Amino acid sequence: MSKEWVKNVSQQTLEQFKRAFILKCMETGSDRLQVKYDELAEICGLSKGAVFKAVEVLTEQGFIERIPAESRRIANTYVLKGPYSVDIPKSTDKFAFGSGADLVTKVASIRAKMKELTDEVQDLRALSSLTYGGDIEVVAKNTLPGDYIQLIYKVNKQDQ
Repeated sequence: MSKEWVKNVSQQTLEQFKRAFILKCMETGSDRLQVKYDELAEICGLSKGAVFKAVEVLTEQGFIERIPAESRRIANTYVLKGPYSVDIPKSTDKFAFGSGADLVTKVASIRAKMKELTDEVQDLRALSSLTYGGDIEVVAKNTLPGDYIQLIYKVNKQDQ
């Protein structure tokens, strides 16, 4: 880095940039973002100057890699690198990822599992409606050995 003033960026700004960058990568399903500084500033809720400084510092630290565009009309590409840790909301666990690609792969896996579970719930609701003439309500959930889950539910019968 050629200018010393660029290093003058708060830890809070760096953390805000990191959080927003990780969330945007998870949202897009890629460890690469092709964006301009204006777009990064909007994503992160920071000024363009703060984003410039954060990009310089985090590139130097290895958190992201900047791949410059051939033209100023084309946005630079930023690649999420690693390793880093992420606190998952509503969880007591902390997950560590070796790279941005690892994070994106894990998120894709979680989304696929959520879709599978959503489909199963819809099937169960349809089956209970046909069989019992009502909708189901889960009243208890237990984790069993072997990654099995036991659901105890009641059927709310519809008056006919």
